[in-house]
Amino acid sequence: TLVASLAVNLLIAGAVVGAFARDKDPQNRVTRDITMPYSRAVDPQDRRDLLRSMQKALRSDRPTRTEVRAEYDRALELLRSEPFDAEALELHLTAQGARSQHRIEVGQQVLLNYLTGLDNGARAAYADRLEEGLSKGFQRGPRGEEPASRKN
Repeated sequence: TLVASLAVNLLIAGAVVGAFARDKDPQNRVTRDITMPYSRAVDPQDRRDLLRSMQKALRSDRPTRTEVRAEYDRALELLRSEPFDAEALELHLTAQGARSQHRIEVGQQVLLNYLTGLDNGARAAYADRLEEGLSKGFQRGPRGEEPASRKN
């Protein structure tokens, strides 16, 4: 349905703005790979403003690097504990995931606000840039296979 399609699109779009904020962090390479077409499709003149909007929206509850490192240190403790407590690790990972989900949701809203503010021509230009980026990014097909259009 339309609602389900919109929900999926918003989920993906949310990751876009998250990629802006995390773009310099090499640990976020997978997220960047997934969201990069969306972020690259944003008009270059608007990217900085979009990043600032994202940072402003997350500023109030953004953990410090020390706090983030402490979360990973706790995960390391849980992984090395004997006996291993899978339930405690699951709870810890779930809490970390919830914080990531919050960033995605904020990113969704920032991107949606940006796209909603565009006129029809600018939104169409965004779609064109997105489509161009996707065609360049997926020229090799899945797992290095040639796309169907190139197969004999």
